[in-house]
Amino acid sequence: MTGKKLVRWNRDRADLELIQHQNFEITAFDFSRDIIKKAEQKFKASSITFMEMDAQHLQFEDEFFDRVIGSLILSVVAKADQAIHEMIRVKKRHSGFLIFDKFAPKSGHLSFKKRLIRPLISMLDTDTGLIFEKTIDPYLDSVRIVRDEPLFFMVCIKK
Repeated sequence: MTGKKLVRWNRDRADLELIQHQNFEITAFDFSRDIIKKAEQKFKASSITFMEMDAQHLQFEDEFFDRVIGSLILSVVAKADQAIHEMIRVKKRHSGFLIFDKFAPKSGHLSFKKRLIRPLISMLDTDTGLIFEKTIDPYLDSVRIVRDEPLFFMVCIKK
């Protein structure tokens, strides 16, 4: 996949270290200028392009990227469905996108402990009650879920 355009965003750039930068033309963005500055310092020897941008209103042409990765982003934006719409819009037709995030169970039922701490966590601009199935439902005519599995700490892969 050498030379393919990859867009990636999240609040924590730790997993960027796992990507072989020389194989991709990577654009990474975040809403926070401070986060961007930290990432630019951390990856100054790489060819990654860092941009300040809102995941709900991407400044890219339609079908611009070969792959789209959203990592821990849907639970921190005001309108997760709008961020998914933008992921679909900027990815090339017949290409994939990958979502890593914290999702509530399909039933929407949260344990007593989670219901108790959810208001506190929401003060950190994170929604631990986001139900992926409800968020992706309006786009099921244009996406196909290939893999859906829980990871550590209630983070789920949606591919």
